[in-house]
Amino acid sequence: MTQCPNCTYEWSYPGGWSIISGENSNSVMLSKDLCAASAAVKVRIKANNGEVSDWYTCPNTTLILPEITAQATVKQFTPVNLSVSLPNTVIQSFTISGDGLEVLNNESANTLKCVFNKSGDKEVSISLSLIGCSTPLLFKKNISVSQPDIITIQGPAILCSGSADYSVNVQTSGMTWSVSNNLQILSGQGTSKITVRALTYGDANISLTMPNYNMSIFKKIYTSTPIITSIYGSTNMRTGIRTCYEALPDYNTTYKTNEVNYIWQIDPTNGVYFEPSGNRFCVTFMNTGLYRIICRATSSCGSGMPGRVEVSVGNRYFVSNTSGMVDIKPISESNTETYTISDTSSSSDNILYNMYNSATGIQIKSGQINKSGGTINCTGLPKGTYILKIKLSNNKYETHKILL
Repeated sequence: MTQCPNCTYEWSYPGGWSIISGENSNSVMLSKDLCAASAAVKVRIKANNGEVSDWYTCPNTTLILPEITAQATVKQFTPVNLSVSLPNTVIQSFTISGDGLEVLNNESANTLKCVFNKSGDKEVSISLSLIGCSTPLLFKKNISVSQPDIITIQGPAILCSGSADYSVNVQTSGMTWSVSNNLQILSGQGTSKITVRALTYGDANISLTMPNYNMSIFKKIYTSTPIITSIYGSTNMRTGIRTCYEALPDYNTTYKTNEVNYIWQIDPTNGVYFEPSGNRFCVTFMNTGLYRIICRATSSCGSGMPGRVEVSVGNRYFVSNTSGMVDIKPISESNTETYTISDTSSSSDNILYNMYNSATGIQIKSGQINKSGGTINCTGLPKGTYILKIKLSNNKYETHKILL
């Protein structure tokens, strides 16, 4: 400042600073101290007659505050590292607070992992204590927080075996994961990532509730190999009647054709007409006997355990012989299941029959009877074994052996 003859100068400067040269003069050289909480440098003049001037604040003495930097774009709900531009070796403590700001953990002495639960321009308060300094450095910064990306649960859509990780790209307190009954959480509850394993096959759900965000999100997955626990349908059938069977999985799920394939087998196959369609298998038995129906389901995870059902097939008509009078009566179908329907390929109320000599194969009788039953007079035929062939519909017949 301007020289004053016969005057001395009293300088005021931040604690920890010192005068290198020029003490009591109008020009001083100061050494700065890292612990300074302000940069105010002042001076006043003292005259020889005892008069003292007011304090004068020197210009261009603004304290340059440390920078607060983010290692990525700051987005709402997304964890971000906030760092102070000083080395770890000089920092005693570093805290930060603000509206909607949550500190998750300390990454290092100069870095905090934080999450902003609100978007917009946010003012944060910083308290920075340096090693060897008694007074913390307090200052504020404005940080721009952008709107969040869509938060989704990341992880495989199909969980075949073993375990898999499911996560979100946000981190906050109060995170609660839940899974459907065919899954189990192995680890990670309360964090942004969990490890899950499948217990049984089927559709499965993973959900995450985040109270701080006032939201819940969900992910639907498919689990394990499909196991067929049962095949639903009639176990007692008559020849010539179409019936359908349905394969049931080990978990109550809605099948999707692009996720699960069904492989059906029936044994024996002679005299059997069948139509497989997904988890449904429709069949017409033309011969009596015991049949085994098997269904195995496969997915991208592989093939699971099959389901099986045994079906006993008898004739549609009961045939009896009393002194050459052959009675034909339909057998009750009351034991058939919901899927059983009668053959409707013929609109006639009558059915045709042919009778052959079992030894010669010669047809010796033919005619028709009502579908509800009837009697064939065979009193004029010689004693022996005969084959009665009843036409149920086109290309569908039922045969009976008759002893006269």
